[in-house]
Amino acid sequence: MAHLIRRCRDLAAVATPATARFPLRVKAVLEDGLALRDRYATQAISLHGLWTATGRLEVKLDRLLASGQSHLIGACTDVGHVVQGRAL
Repeated sequence: MAHLIRRCRDLAAVATPATARFPLRVKAVLEDGLALRDRYATQAISLHGLWTATGRLEVKLDRLLASGQSHLIGACTDVGHVVQGRAL
């Protein structure tokens, strides 16, 4: 996960402002997933809450990847597999 976040950050750093939006949005979803994992680990949310929030993150990421800009991050399909595999 850290590799994907770092890749998003690096791509955004060298991209134009218009093209930097996509990797920054992907990075935000990944960071939201990590925060969600941490909240569950500290029992701040229930298992049902984790499943619900994970589903929402999946939808958000699916929409990003379907936006047609996924070519900006070479490993975007890997990002989708990480979320679907519940590796948050």
